[in-house]
Amino acid sequence: MPFEFEWFAGAISPNTCDDFVNMMAGPYPEIRLLVLYSDDVAAADEDPSQPGDILSEIDIMVEHTNQALETSGIPQRVTLAHVQEIDATDAGVGTMVQVNRLVNPDYPEYQGILPLRNLHYADITVLVVQHGIGGASFKMEAVTVSFEAMAYAAVNRGTALSKYDFTHELGHIMGAQHNRPGSDIYMKPYHYNHGYDPDTRPWTTVMANGDGIPADPLTGLEPRILRFSNPDLAYDGIPTGIASDQPDAADVRRALRNTAAVVSSFRMTPVWFASAAGTSPWFEKRVAPEDMTRVRFGDFDGDLEADAFKVDLSTGVWWWSRSGSEPWKQLNNLNTSPTVTLPELGFGDFNGDGKTDVFRSDPDQGEWFVSYGGSGAWVSVNGPNPAFALPVSNLAFGDFNGDGKTDVFRSDPLVGKWSISSGATDPWLALNPAPDPARAHRVSELRFGNFDDDGKTDVFIADPELHAWHFSSGGSGPLALLSSFKAEGVADLAFGDFDGDGLTDAFKANGFSWQFSKGAKEPWQVLRTSCHRLASLRFADFDGDGTTDVIRRGIRP
Repeated sequence: MPFEFEWFAGAISPNTCDDFVNMMAGPYPEIRLLVLYSDDVAAADEDPSQPGDILSEIDIMVEHTNQALETSGIPQRVTLAHVQEIDATDAGVGTMVQVNRLVNPDYPEYQGILPLRNLHYADITVLVVQHGIGGASFKMEAVTVSFEAMAYAAVNRGTALSKYDFTHELGHIMGAQHNRPGSDIYMKPYHYNHGYDPDTRPWTTVMANGDGIPADPLTGLEPRILRFSNPDLAYDGIPTGIASDQPDAADVRRALRNTAAVVSSFRMTPVWFASAAGTSPWFEKRVAPEDMTRVRFGDFDGDLEADAFKVDLSTGVWWWSRSGSEPWKQLNNLNTSPTVTLPELGFGDFNGDGKTDVFRSDPDQGEWFVSYGGSGAWVSVNGPNPAFALPVSNLAFGDFNGDGKTDVFRSDPLVGKWSISSGATDPWLALNPAPDPARAHRVSELRFGNFDDDGKTDVFIADPELHAWHFSSGGSGPLALLSSFKAEGVADLAFGDFDGDGLTDAFKANGFSWQFSKGAKEPWQVLRTSCHRLASLRFADFDGDGTTDVIRRGIRP
C-alpha cells in the first residue's frame, strides 16, 4: 500500500464502523473544485465584440480534465463544487501574482475566498482570468494534507481551453511535474511524475510544456494531447510515457493514482448516504453538513418521494431538498409568525392532497395551525380550546380512520384512554371510550404503523419484560398479540415497509447487522451487515418505489 493510502487510513482511525469502506461513495475519489472568475472575464462576456460564455467554458475545462484522467487510466475525477465571480480585475497582473494573492490574501477582494472554499468543501481553488498569460500554480512536492493551503491556481481563460492549461495546473497541484529535460526538474514527490515529450512525434502529454514545438498548422493549438503520461498506453502508435524503472521515467498516471486520496482529503466532505430498502450498498444522496437530528423528511411536492426539511431559526425560513438529493431551496418564510423550532413541529397530510403539511400547536392558547405543503401561510385549524392545549411532544400523527387524511392522536396515560382529532380539525373523538390500564402509555412509549393492511394507522406497544409485542388496529381495536419471544422495546426499534408488501415491519440495529421482522410478526431476518447504530439513522422512501430506505450522515474525501 502506498504511504499516501496508509496516511489516509490512519487519518480516520480508529475505524469503529464501516465508514472507511463507505467514504468512497462512487467508484472514484472525488476532487472538488471552487472555480472563480474575475470581473474582467465577466466584462468580456458582456462585450458584443468578444462573444463568450464563461460558465460553459468552465464546464468544458472540467470535462477536459476528467477526459484526461479517464483516458490515462487514472481513477479519480474532479467535480465543480461552486462557480462564482469575484470583485477583482486582472489587467496587468500575472497569473503567478494571482496565485500568491489567493494564498496570501492581502487584497480585500481575495479575503472572502477561503471562507467560500470552506463553505463548499473545495479541495482546490482555480481563478480564471482574462488577461494573464498561461497558467500558474504551486507544485505539490511532498504528499501531505498540509499542502491544501497552497492548492490554488490561476489560468487564462483562452489557454485554459486551447492549451489545456486548466488541466495542466490541476496536475501540478496533484503532484505532477513538467517533462524532461527542463530547468525545473524536481523529481518530487516521485522520480517518475513527469510529463512526456516524445522526440519522434509532434505532440506532448498535458503536463509537458511543449517548448520549441510548433503549433498545429490546422488548428493553431499547442500540440498537447488530453493525456497524462502513462507508459502502458499508446497514442499515435507510441507509448505516452516511460516506465518508472527507467532513468527518464515519465508516469504521471502512477503519481496521481498515489496522491488522489490525499488531494481529495484537503476538505473532508459531509455527505448524506442512503441504502435503498436498507439492503443496497450506500450511495451518495447529496453533500450536506446537517446531521439527521436537524432535518425531517416528508413529501412536500406530492411526487411520492421523501424530501428533506430543515428550519433556519435565525431567519425563520424553512428549506427543503427535493428527494433529499437536490440543493436546498426556500420552502417558506414565516418569520412574521412566532419562531418555531424543529421539535415543535409535526408533519402529515391533513387535507388529503398527497403532500406533507407542517403542523404546530400553541399550548398557551390551545390552538392548532397548519401550513399546507409547508409552503402556505399558517392556517388556524382547531381552537382556541383548552382541550387542544398540548405541545407537539404529547401528540402523534397518522390516519387512524382510513379517510386518507392525517389525524392527531393523544394518549391519557393516567387512565389509559386514546383519542384522535380527525384531520386535525375535528373535536377529540375517543378511540376507546372506557379506560383501559393496558393502554396507559405516554405517546413516547408508543409506535405507529399499518400492521394489518387495512389502510388505517395502528398503535404498537412493546412489553420487553414479557417479551411480547401487541397492537391495536386503528387505535380502537382490542390489543392483539403481534409477536412473542421479542425482548426489544420501542427505544430499540424503528418501523417501515422494507419489503414493499404494504405492511409495516420492525427494524433493529445491533451493532453488527440490520435486521427486520416482517410485519413485526415474523422472526428477525438480516437486511445487511452494518454497524451503524439506530440513533444515527433515519427512514423514508426516497425513490418512490414503496419501500423504506435508510439514510445517514457521513464523510468522504
